[in-house]
Amino acid sequence: ADADSGNTDWQRDLSVADVEVGDVLLAQHDQAAALKAYRDAWAIFDRLTRSDPGNAGWQHDYAVTYEKVGDALIAQGNRADALSAYQASLTIRERLAKSAPDNADWLRDLSVSYSKIGNVETDQGDFATALQFYRDDCAIAERLAKAEPDNLRAQHDLAGSYVKLGSTLEKAGQLDEARQRLAAGRTILAAMVEQHPERGQWKDDLAALDRDIAALDRANTPSTSP
Repeated sequence: ADADSGNTDWQRDLSVADVEVGDVLLAQHDQAAALKAYRDAWAIFDRLTRSDPGNAGWQHDYAVTYEKVGDALIAQGNRADALSAYQASLTIRERLAKSAPDNADWLRDLSVSYSKIGNVETDQGDFATALQFYRDDCAIAERLAKAEPDNLRAQHDLAGSYVKLGSTLEKAGQLDEARQRLAAGRTILAAMVEQHPERGQWKDDLAALDRDIAALDRANTPSTSP
């Protein structure tokens, strides 16, 4: 890439390598080094997209690098800058999804952006804003799961969307809808566990969800003590 800076394929390959290195560093809890790698990748796509704004593939990758930067900032506890990075990624993904409304991959990317922003807003205690983003995430997840009922990833995404929405509704004091959303997520996850009992993580997720639902029910059952 250094030898031929005008070769966009090599530049993109370098960015992909930077992201992969960043992923490993983040898994090793070296947040500062991971952030540098992600920012190196971002810088490449910043240049590429400026040179050809109409290249949808590069725009997609540009959004990914913004998201990765956000992930590293979250790991560092820097929610404010992470939120800015996630919002930049969201802006690109909204534009891509609008340009190709039937592209399932871009729609899923968009739902991930909504979810990650919702996570930050939840952590900051802004449940009203978080709920808006989680509802947008759910709307896409429902659409994708309905379009491909046998797609396990789509079904798992929908279950996760329901659980996040339900958990935040509980924190916001909207208990009836919280129970409904958690139950909807449980229904999907239980069906997946029944179909694939070898997936131990799904069993663990289902058990954890059952505990959360039980805790919600206990907390909102009127006491019969005198």
